[in-house]
Amino acid sequence: MHISARHLKRGPFRYVGILPGAAILMTASCACCGKECPKRIEIIPDAISVAPGQELLLGTRLYDNLGLMAEKTGRKVHWDSDPHVSLSNEYGAETRITVPATLDRPITLTATVGDVEGTATISLAKSGESTMDWGASPDASGGRPTLALITGRIEPEWRADTLVAFAGAGQLDKFLLSSTQPGEVTVFSPLHELQQQPVGWTDPCDVLMMQEGAGPPPSAGMIPACASVTGVNLPPPVLVAFQISALMGDVDPSETISVHVDYAVRRLGTGWSGIQLAHSPVTRWPEKAILLELTPNWECVLTGVGSVQDQLRDAGLPNALFGPGKINVFYAPSVAYHSPAWPEVVTTKGYTCQWDRTLGTIAFVSVNDAVESTLAHELGHAIGPPLLHTTEAEGFNESNLMWQYAWAVPGARQIVTLGQAFRLSRDGNAFRFKNVNPPPQPQCPQDTDEAAPLCPRLSKDVIKQ
Repeated sequence: MHISARHLKRGPFRYVGILPGAAILMTASCACCGKECPKRIEIIPDAISVAPGQELLLGTRLYDNLGLMAEKTGRKVHWDSDPHVSLSNEYGAETRITVPATLDRPITLTATVGDVEGTATISLAKSGESTMDWGASPDASGGRPTLALITGRIEPEWRADTLVAFAGAGQLDKFLLSSTQPGEVTVFSPLHELQQQPVGWTDPCDVLMMQEGAGPPPSAGMIPACASVTGVNLPPPVLVAFQISALMGDVDPSETISVHVDYAVRRLGTGWSGIQLAHSPVTRWPEKAILLELTPNWECVLTGVGSVQDQLRDAGLPNALFGPGKINVFYAPSVAYHSPAWPEVVTTKGYTCQWDRTLGTIAFVSVNDAVESTLAHELGHAIGPPLLHTTEAEGFNESNLMWQYAWAVPGARQIVTLGQAFRLSRDGNAFRFKNVNPPPQPQCPQDTDEAAPLCPRLSKDVIKQ
């Protein structure tokens, strides 16, 4: 196991003079001092094109000196921008902005805590320009903007997964016709299913028309007549249902489970994930501690004496609870496993077993040992191909939801990257496609951060990289 070192910080004092026998200390004046101060601020997203009159929500990520999320300082964020831009609030981790139609230049939006500052560039989409490619999206209605990862040729090079963000309408980079490689677009639209499709770029201007239902987006009328239009239909998000059962006897863990579910919904079921979480009311069963027997490759022994199925039958669970299209999460007083790789039994906060054609996917959470993020982390395994731990992956730290070790430290296990969201929603090996034969493409690499056809890099995220 790896435990990141935490270093003590010096207090907010400054020497201003030395007198005989005494040192005079004065407290330095600052809006944010000591461990409460972030070392870096990012506005999410950090570059955006906006149609006139669109209201949209922007957020922040604050990081400490170890690169971990500094969530508790979000309330101290101060927002500032061009005086013509309307801000819903000046303080807080998020703000809604409205850009006037009269804006004639890109502006900078700033988010500051103390002397640490993050910036974002906001550009007004100008009607009628036919020298650039365009995107149109559904009305943001005060929500988060649409994100797109765009692949195509931009003179003189081929670019994969160029990140753009816009609300209502936006101008893209100029993508050109390629005779050797098709372009593509992957769309992350809030509260819609994640979409990916090819784009036939032309040398004149092109339009990505992202539509909710039959009608064009409200801002589509400002876009010039271009050589080609690629329509991207945006259906509702994919519903991911799971059942929670408590193997706790007379003990009622509903309060703990509610906290865990709320956290899972915030991390997995909102924003740009393309999925929506839903679970049935928690069912109660006799108390049962879980001891998992694992194979040499860390899979659960699902059938036979002492298996997962055997232990759950002992607790009185009916066969009707299981099936190939079901995700079951069992809260138990304790969860442990035994693996050929370890000589002793190991207790754990949670464990997710591999999908099975009879049982579906089964996850376990320890009521006594779990932390707030445990359920969300295990659902990442269950919903995805599964998503692997990012502990040894390049570009990740404890702030990522799939970090293996659930230290109870501020900022741990919060972020789901766009690359991970893509695998949860679109990967052919994700849970939603388990009964599809053959499974659809793409089937993304899980153990590398290298680019792959149709698959964003695992660490590809909202901030431009």
